[in-house]
Amino acid sequence: MIILNIALAAAGLAFLVFGYFIYFRKKYTLINGFPREGATKKQRRYAKLIGMAELISGAALLLLSVVCFAAASLIFSAVTLILSLTAVCAVLIGISLAMK
Repeated sequence: MIILNIALAAAGLAFLVFGYFIYFRKKYTLINGFPREGATKKQRRYAKLIGMAELISGAALLLLSVVCFAAASLIFSAVTLILSLTAVCAVLIGISLAMK
């Protein structure tokens, strides 16, 4: 149970840090396939959307990890970890499909 909660918190922290660097620090090279030079306006908008999605997802995952620590239930932690990571992946895939 504790391992699942730590995994949830680690995923949340990773998404939060990457989202911060992409959205606020404009380190677009953290995104696979993003050109280093000469990015178009559409590509920069896509990068900002990805950064915002990761930032919000990371904050949500960290909040869920706190709730899971408080609830201290193994099944709740496992289901929350699986559903939240699936939702994050779905959002990122949806953004990438919408921008093409």
